[in-house]
Amino acid sequence: MPKPQGKFVDQPPENPTEEKASSATRTLYRKKVEAGELDEKEIEVDLAMNASNIEIMGPPGMEEMTGQLQSMMESLSNKRIKSRRLKIKKALKLLQEDEASKLINEDEIRTKALDSVEQNGIVFLDEIDKICKRSEHGGDVSREGVQRDLLPLVEGCAVTTK
Repeated sequence: MPKPQGKFVDQPPENPTEEKASSATRTLYRKKVEAGELDEKEIEVDLAMNASNIEIMGPPGMEEMTGQLQSMMESLSNKRIKSRRLKIKKALKLLQEDEASKLINEDEIRTKALDSVEQNGIVFLDEIDKICKRSEHGGDVSREGVQRDLLPLVEGCAVTTK
């Protein structure tokens, strides 16, 4: 039976000196890459292609559901891997971006954004004319409805005015 070509990652090296040589070579090339000596050399890199983002739009008030649908569609999309020939400098940049995107926690970002808006946000009162009474005559008929809609928004909030 012929011996298979190549090595599996799980298999230990047949020769212990081979592992030391491989480690020394890897260290040598790492130093060259970090020093920028190999920036203009071309290598072949397998990169995940970004699937085209599909924007899902929903009715007002359903933002959370549309966000969940969006993340579900992104997770279902096939992450295709494409082999590309690039210069080392460009390949390093793309690989760093790819790894950095894996570290982003979308739920944590969303939670922090909501907290920031709740604590530091500004509410613009577009309907202020319907809340306040005019000096010439009484408030608009719809004034009570606007107050009823706005009060729950600011209830329990620490509101600072300028």
